[in-house]
Amino acid sequence: MVDLVHPLVDAGAFPAKLTVGEPARFEVDAYTAGSDAIGVQIEISFDQQDAIVLPAQRRFDDDRWSATWIPAQVGPAAWRARAWLDPWQTWRNLSSRRRHAGVLDHIDIADGAEICREIRRRVRNGPHASELRAQLSRIHGLLLLGDVDDVLADGQFGEQLSGWFSTIRQASLTTSAPLWIARERAGHSSWYEFFPRSVGPGGSLMDAARELPRIAEMGFDVVYLPPVSPIGFTGRKGANNALTSAPGEPGSPWAIGGDTGGHDAVHPDLGDVHDFVEFVNRAEEAGLEVALDLAFQCSPDHPWIQQHPEWFMARADGSFRTAENPPKIYEDIHPLRFDGPAWQELWRALLDVTLTWVERGVRIFRIDNPHTKPFDFWEWLIAEVRQRHPDVIFLSEAFTRPRVMERLAKVGFDQSYGYFTWRRSANELRAYFTDVRDRTSDFMRVNAWPNTPDILSEQLRHAPRRVFEARAVLAATLSANWGIYGPAFERCDNRPSGSGEEYLDSEKYQARNWGDDVRHDDISELVERLNTIRRDHRALQNDASLIFHHCDDDNILCYSKQSIDGDLVLMVVNAEADQIRWGEIHLDYRALGIRPEADLELYDELSGETFR
Repeated sequence: MVDLVHPLVDAGAFPAKLTVGEPARFEVDAYTAGSDAIGVQIEISFDQQDAIVLPAQRRFDDDRWSATWIPAQVGPAAWRARAWLDPWQTWRNLSSRRRHAGVLDHIDIADGAEICREIRRRVRNGPHASELRAQLSRIHGLLLLGDVDDVLADGQFGEQLSGWFSTIRQASLTTSAPLWIARERAGHSSWYEFFPRSVGPGGSLMDAARELPRIAEMGFDVVYLPPVSPIGFTGRKGANNALTSAPGEPGSPWAIGGDTGGHDAVHPDLGDVHDFVEFVNRAEEAGLEVALDLAFQCSPDHPWIQQHPEWFMARADGSFRTAENPPKIYEDIHPLRFDGPAWQELWRALLDVTLTWVERGVRIFRIDNPHTKPFDFWEWLIAEVRQRHPDVIFLSEAFTRPRVMERLAKVGFDQSYGYFTWRRSANELRAYFTDVRDRTSDFMRVNAWPNTPDILSEQLRHAPRRVFEARAVLAATLSANWGIYGPAFERCDNRPSGSGEEYLDSEKYQARNWGDDVRHDDISELVERLNTIRRDHRALQNDASLIFHHCDDDNILCYSKQSIDGDLVLMVVNAEADQIRWGEIHLDYRALGIRPEADLELYDELSGETFR
């Protein structure tokens, strides 16, 4: 019997996610009645390529078998397990025990010789058939001579013979399960978001390009831009989300579309398409990738309003519905109608928009509010893009109900914003990331952000510098993917607009000259150090190895990560950073693979001190 395969998402309805260069572990339960020996292997298959065969190893104390594999190429794949009865290993195990007990006799040896003879008779063809028949003849001869010790000690022959048993019809197979292998950036990344229009003197893409070396020096590898398309005038919001804008106020970049173009155009204040491509090229020269926000919605001035009114949601009075997420209302945005009579033309137009930006050099997209669009649309769009460009990465910005977020991950999103932003206490963080590791890690990669332009979370509002520092350490080490809304977080901007989560003087509605803002602390050196540590330690580039350890103060969070090559990082963070805490750590030595009596040498990556 072979069952309980892992990874497997919804019985194979969706692919499990792997990452190039990151070890993947495959596990199955394989067993049979009685004490017969079995063999198990894992097979990884690609289109028009020979399958990769991985011998599986049995866990010492049960029937769980596993194999580890490091993917090397991007694209779709599938895996399955194969198990078989192994009469030779069954004989070898029994004979070894009988010999140790002193009861091995000539009949036992004759049984082994008969097994060899029968197998040799059945081996007819295959790439190594002649070699295997020769080996069988050799072993058969040794047994006829009574030379059982050398035969029992020859484990290499047993492995060769076990491989042959895996090819015969009696082998038990699991159903093939799909995989999607993404490039390294999907598995571990550091994002920096900023608004080009806030970079002086003119707020153009070329002005913003001057920030790229500084962002790269801070250790980020993804620079994320809000939408760069034209912004509508009708319904344009003013500073601090005012319902009307004053002359010269730029409006929200998410209110896409105006008289200079729609989703595939560049806002004239930022430059033109050539400037955007040059920005992408300069980012690449600095060691950065550009992630672009895709917001599939339109301002009232978008060309599609006149060209394709059937793509929008009409109200009883003939007007178009505006977007809302109560209590937030977006009077400057009209949502699209994804299930209307012209849905096919709309879907194709949105695919064309996506591919246009891919052709301009974008290989990472942050998708705005995907949970307000149909799952089927995203599954189709992502598959269409991947068919042409399998290296494209999609981040889901869906701060919504857990099952909805998870479904978006299943249909194709490589990364997902998670709930880290709102998980404050050590217990909340421990529970959340344990759930991520144990229940959703096969299909969902969480990207942890302590803030976004939309969210100044409760713990950061009016908070001192040390709270920002603690949240940075937590986000950068609990998750292999993290990001910050850069200038605001670097400078510990803690001023809310009223009692909600919006920032005061939010960049969503106005440009800000951060270079002149001297009212706040600056933690950019810590952020740079964290990104350096993440780059230097393979342990922090995975989420599967996360282990929480006990501390006798519940406000202190202790956890570790470890890579397959033995890199081990231990984190201890005061989750209530607004006050000093202390406590004793109790490490789970067994989970870490360390003897409790071992002497440990710990190097503090932040202070440079060494402890024993």
